Amino acid sequence: MANSKENIKCKNCGGELEFFPAHQNLICTKCESEFEIEKTKFKQFKDLNLKESTKLEEEFSKSANVFNCENCGSKIVFSKLEYSTVCPYCGGVQIKKTRLKPGLMPDAIIPFQFNEKQAAEIFKNAMKHKNFVPKDLKNSCLDNIYGIYLPIMCFNANSKTTYVGKACETYRDS
Repeated sequence: MANSKENIKCKNCGGELEFFPAHQNLICTKCESEFEIEKTKFKQFKDLNLKESTKLEEEFSKSANVFNCENCGSKIVFSKLEYSTVCPYCGGVQIKKTRLKPGLMPDAIIPFQFNEKQAAEIFKNAMKHKNFVPKDLKNSCLDNIYGIYLPIMCFNANSKTTYVGKACETYRDS
């Protein structure tokens, strides 16, 4: 999945639109106009057996780079124009560009359901009731919580299989 940001401009004033989880819509940072996001259902399945990749998949492959975090080993996909000095998963700073291909382009992204402040509150409440969690973990990182999109893939397969076997029973007297 690409982590690339697409800067969408407001139709009214030209300001940048930002996603707000509480509204589940895009809101202009200047004029505060609200724009609904097209809600799509997961409808199509891709046939991964096709030899020819679509134009969109080829463009995605050409427009993205894969980076590797030396600290946690995660693979991160950024657009060609985007670079990061910090791993979004572990906070590590040893991020190196690889020669790997970015893989499949995502069909959809499920938006966040709550904002950073709500996430910190949920984390804080969950940690209150844990007895064996270190105090440093309970008190740390509450102002450094941010969302990460995790790519999830679902693969279906049909199979027709024939089994041949032999069943036998064995009895033993002691």
